[in-house]
Amino acid sequence: FFTDIYQPVVGQSAIVDKQFLKLQEAIGKEIDYQEELLEVLGMMDTLFATFTEKRDTYLEENESNGLTE
Repeated sequence: FFTDIYQPVVGQSAIVDKQFLKLQEAIGKEIDYQEELLEVLGMMDTLFATFTEKRDTYLEENESNGLTE
Protein backbone atom coordinates (compact mmCIF):
# COMPACT_ATOMS: atom_id res chain seq x y z
CA PHE A 1 0.00 0.00 0.00
CA PHE A 2 2.65 2.51 1.04
CA THR A 3 4.93 1.54 -1.79
CA ASP A 4 2.17 2.24 -4.29
CA ILE A 5 1.63 5.72 -2.90
CA TYR A 6 5.26 6.65 -2.37
CA GLN A 7 6.86 4.79 -5.29
CA PRO A 8 7.77 8.04 -7.10
CA VAL A 9 9.92 9.28 -4.19
CA VAL A 10 11.65 6.01 -3.31
CA GLY A 11 15.30 6.25 -4.28
CA GLN A 12 15.28 10.02 -4.58
CA SER A 13 16.08 10.76 -0.97
CA ALA A 14 18.33 8.86 1.39
CA ILE A 15 16.30 10.20 4.32
CA VAL A 16 13.01 8.89 2.90
CA ASP A 17 14.60 5.54 2.05
CA LYS A 18 15.99 5.26 5.58
CA GLN A 19 12.57 6.00 7.05
CA PHE A 20 10.98 3.34 4.82
CA LEU A 21 13.51 0.82 6.08
CA LYS A 22 12.67 1.74 9.67
CA LEU A 23 8.99 1.39 8.88
CA GLN A 24 9.58 -1.98 7.24
CA GLU A 25 11.48 -3.20 10.32
CA ALA A 26 8.75 -1.95 12.66
CA ILE A 27 6.05 -3.64 10.60
CA GLY A 28 8.06 -6.88 10.56
CA LYS A 29 8.41 -6.78 14.35
CA GLU A 30 4.71 -6.09 14.76
CA ILE A 31 3.82 -9.02 12.50
CA ASP A 32 6.07 -11.31 14.56
CA TYR A 33 4.47 -10.02 17.75
CA GLN A 34 0.96 -10.58 16.41
CA GLU A 35 1.86 -14.13 15.31
CA GLU A 36 3.16 -14.92 18.80
CA LEU A 37 -0.02 -13.52 20.34
CA LEU A 38 -2.14 -15.70 18.07
CA GLU A 39 -0.14 -18.75 19.16
CA VAL A 40 -0.70 -17.88 22.82
CA LEU A 41 -4.42 -17.35 22.20
CA GLY A 42 -4.57 -20.77 20.55
CA MET A 43 -2.91 -22.33 23.59
CA MET A 44 -5.30 -20.54 25.92
CA ASP A 45 -8.30 -21.70 23.88
CA THR A 46 -7.06 -25.28 24.19
CA LEU A 47 -6.63 -24.91 27.95
CA PHE A 48 -10.06 -23.35 28.41
CA ALA A 49 -11.66 -26.09 26.31
CA THR A 50 -9.92 -28.75 28.42
CA PHE A 51 -11.03 -27.13 31.68
CA THR A 52 -14.60 -26.84 30.43
CA GLU A 53 -14.67 -30.50 29.39
CA LYS A 54 -13.24 -31.62 32.76
CA ARG A 55 -15.70 -29.43 34.65
CA ASP A 56 -18.65 -30.77 32.64
CA THR A 57 -17.47 -34.35 33.19
CA TYR A 58 -17.05 -33.68 36.91
CA LEU A 59 -20.57 -32.24 37.17
CA GLU A 60 -22.05 -35.15 35.22
CA GLU A 61 -20.31 -37.68 37.49
CA ASN A 62 -21.56 -35.92 40.62
CA GLU A 63 -25.11 -35.74 39.30
CA SER A 64 -25.09 -39.43 38.43
CA ASN A 65 -23.86 -40.21 41.98
CA GLY A 66 -26.60 -38.08 43.49
CA LEU A 67 -24.20 -35.36 44.56
CA THR A 68 -24.89 -31.75 43.75
CA GLU A 69 -22.83 -28.64 44.21
